[in-house]
Amino acid sequence: MGLVTLLTAAAWLTPGCNAVEEKNRQADTAADLVLKLLAAEKTDSLYENYTTEGFRQANSEETVRKLAKALNLYLGEPESHRLLKYSLKLANGAAAGEYVYKVQWAKADGTLTLKLLWQNGECRIQTLDVQSAALQGGRNATSRPVNNGKTIHI
Repeated sequence: MGLVTLLTAAAWLTPGCNAVEEKNRQADTAADLVLKLLAAEKTDSLYENYTTEGFRQANSEETVRKLAKALNLYLGEPESHRLLKYSLKLANGAAAGEYVYKVQWAKADGTLTLKLLWQNGECRIQTLDVQSAALQGGRNATSRPVNNGKTIHI
């Protein structure tokens, strides 16, 4: 009887686990894409194709372009990244999550935090945040205050 209960529980939990695994794979793909597009300064593609409407209402394409330039200037090319932590909410077919990656750039290390929203089955960026001790000064390239002089958040 215990084995039957265990197998029933496993069958019931598997679809949820598969959904989480799939969202995590999509988040990893999004992180790869964000880092590559920012490094290549292909911000038009990032802005138009991979962000939410809310992101675009809060941030201009020029803001994202300046972010890419600042990251390249202060951090250089991204060399590697790995997931540090995440939180994911699945409800009624919708999904939203926050993913924090440890990133090693050519000039320094730091973190990339992505808040993601899945819309119509596609992963979209709500916000992105880069933190590194190498980001200097009281303002970033977008002329917005930088938290502690070490963060770029858009």
